[in-house]
Amino acid sequence: MDCLIKLDYTAPNYSTEDKITLTDRAGAEVFATIRVGNADIKTLNLKSGWNLASLLVDKTLSYIPEGFFPSQGVEDIEILGDFFVIFIYIDGEWEVYNKNEKKLFELKPQMGFWIKMNSENSITFEGDNYATNISSLSNGWHLLGTGKQLSNIQESFGFKKVWSYKNSSWIKNPEKIEAGQGFWLQK
Repeated sequence: MDCLIKLDYTAPNYSTEDKITLTDRAGAEVFATIRVGNADIKTLNLKSGWNLASLLVDKTLSYIPEGFFPSQGVEDIEILGDFFVIFIYIDGEWEVYNKNEKKLFELKPQMGFWIKMNSENSITFEGDNYATNISSLSNGWHLLGTGKQLSNIQESFGFKKVWSYKNSSWIKNPEKIEAGQGFWLQK
């Protein structure tokens, strides 16, 4: 028998979706996701060739080899499209991912990454932006990314150097860094 359920629901102000459980009279449970308003949709545009980029939302992209199990909320790195190679720089070390190696690899919020695209691609993300925490960095170089626009980083925090890369050009001490853009910072 079909029935209609009317549900009045107010989501927490920090969320665009919430999960609920409904139980019928017989005790059977049904799980549902409630979306409130329009979800926050963002698009990352990657050009053919080299891009210095970052994730736009608070999600992780991974390549998970066979036999490993992904964590909840992890998406396949293949959504980035037709790319050749990805480089990340963590604690003074380079890590490389290409589609032929098939090794465990993760892109996380706040990471900047170099990606060489074989062709142009626009990737749509759904989720919440994140703020980049740059106040507690160790001394040295950092390859970072941001989910929100940053302004006057060098002046505001007194970093030695800040570099961004846009439209195949380096920009020293940029006035602003857009969401989805990677950047180099020296503390």
